[in-house]
Amino acid sequence: MRAVLIGFALGVAMLQQRAALPGTWEGMALVAAFATAFGVAAWVRCFPARRRLRMENASHVRGWAALHGPFGAHLALTGAAVVAGYAYAAVRAEIRLTEALPASWEQRELALTGHVRGLPVGDGSRVRFSFAVDVDEVRRTTGIEHFPSVVQLNWSARGGRGAPRLIPGDRWRLNVRLKRVHGNANFAGHDMEVSLLERGIRAMGSVVSSSAAERLPGVDGGVGTAIDRVRLALREHIAGALASATHRGIVTALAIGTQEAITPADRLVLRRTGTSHLVAVSGLHIGFVAGLCAALAGWLWRRSCFLGAMLARRGGREWPLVVPAPLASAVAGAVCAAGYAALAGFNVPAQRALWMLIVASAAFMLGRRVGVSLVLAWAAALVLAVDPWAVTAAGFWLSFGAVAVIVFAMRGSLRARSENETPLDVIDATRASDPAWQAPVRQAPEGRGWGAWIVSSMSTWRRRLARARMRCADALRAQWAVTLGLAPLTAFWFSQVSLVGPLANAVAVPWVSLLVAPVVLVAIVLPAPLDAHAYQLAHALLEPLMRALDALAQSAWAVRHPPRPPLWAVLFAVLGVAWRLMPRGWPLRFAAPLAWLPLVVPAAPEIERGAFRLTALDVGQGASILT
Repeated sequence: MRAVLIGFALGVAMLQQRAALPGTWEGMALVAAFATAFGVAAWVRCFPARRRLRMENASHVRGWAALHGPFGAHLALTGAAVVAGYAYAAVRAEIRLTEALPASWEQRELALTGHVRGLPVGDGSRVRFSFAVDVDEVRRTTGIEHFPSVVQLNWSARGGRGAPRLIPGDRWRLNVRLKRVHGNANFAGHDMEVSLLERGIRAMGSVVSSSAAERLPGVDGGVGTAIDRVRLALREHIAGALASATHRGIVTALAIGTQEAITPADRLVLRRTGTSHLVAVSGLHIGFVAGLCAALAGWLWRRSCFLGAMLARRGGREWPLVVPAPLASAVAGAVCAAGYAALAGFNVPAQRALWMLIVASAAFMLGRRVGVSLVLAWAAALVLAVDPWAVTAAGFWLSFGAVAVIVFAMRGSLRARSENETPLDVIDATRASDPAWQAPVRQAPEGRGWGAWIVSSMSTWRRRLARARMRCADALRAQWAVTLGLAPLTAFWFSQVSLVGPLANAVAVPWVSLLVAPVVLVAIVLPAPLDAHAYQLAHALLEPLMRALDALAQSAWAVRHPPRPPLWAVLFAVLGVAWRLMPRGWPLRFAAPLAWLPLVVPAAPEIERGAFRLTALDVGQGASILT
């Protein structure tokens, strides 16, 4: 099943690398390839077992017989999944690209009616927001058949009148000028066109007349609008509580997942220390919310005596007897995690954590045991099924890559520990079976009871210290694995590698996870004015951490900026990381760094025959061209 899910994700990723969508003939070829692969898988599964057994006994056809077994079926199903993912991403892209602004309507004044969508960004002088357009009205007035349903607008202050307060769901009639979506094509930079395409924005422009803007009655939208209104209210509460705070943007990011309010100075510090992931609502925060809510729901469910007694008087049974407390805890944890992920804007790390939690909870409720790798594969397939363009974002690869490398590293660590160490639990169990150690002190012979108690206490503390030591070792190994495993990806996506990242994360991750994030989460549910005090406490906890990170970021050796490596160099480096994280005794582990040489010392980029490279240097007051 893992191979099938990974094959679907691979097919989606392959489609996103194309410059144009498949044509009619290529689409027919995809349908034929899927039907062929699926048919081969069905035929292999239905292959007569007796004939396969005869083929396996014949040495000259043993390899052919292996393809007629489960391996052959999985191979065919994986191929069908790759084709299915490729075709699914193509269909989704075709549907979205159908909406387009005609070139003849660019920079022409249009009257649009619709509602504000998402959170507006900016201040009173300039606001950027998404606008959901009533396309039926535009079609009647302009005759444009496939007008973009969502556009991005800028509302700037003109004539001394600034932009009004925009609230998600409010309806407006605006005069705008639009243009097609386009962005800079700089290599190793942010691809704005893909980012806007992922959000469904197919045109961008500005409001041309603030005086002609008209607020219409009513509120559009559904559950998404209600969530956006809650997020806007929380953002305003945080802004009011931390009006003059330096790190207000980080607190806002931890609460609702939006990072627009983070100052450039804080962004630079987080980027140079490799701790930018801390300001994104990630799996750690989702897991904390789910675990806390699940524990609270289980505690309340076991003690629902009053409601259970009322149900029992009507001929029913008490609630814990109808639905076990662990199942109620699993459902409550998943629901609360989904609510917090929605509050955070459903970014890719939050989606990954939410889908992993839902899959694991569903398996638990069904009485099935699934491996972490299978849960991760399910999460990747589900994330791409909802949003096929998520594979084009660095957050997708960094989030799934971090979890994958932790699972891989911890698996080898647990295997090595089970082979090389003797757990203290076995010694304690042996001692517990001895009646002399179980006897109470007052019933033991004179001089034996206190000695047994002292030795038992020492054994208990020794076991606790051993567990603490193993947990610290696991945390250090996980941090080492993440730093090592994500270095090729950060070099590919951002052309930089933070050398102080392991030290900074060793301090910042527990500090934010155990102190700052819980206070922010508590502040979200507290009523005013208690929430303001909680936000101020979270900011006070952030200040010493940011000072320490700023000191690390100031060093000259904090970060290195290697040239963006080619894809084959990244694959070699990932292979070297996997080889290095193998358990002790794995052959040639010391030679794994050799696989990183193409990443550290990339080859000089070649220029194709008949082409040339042009570099434009723009310093604001002048420009030069280098060829």
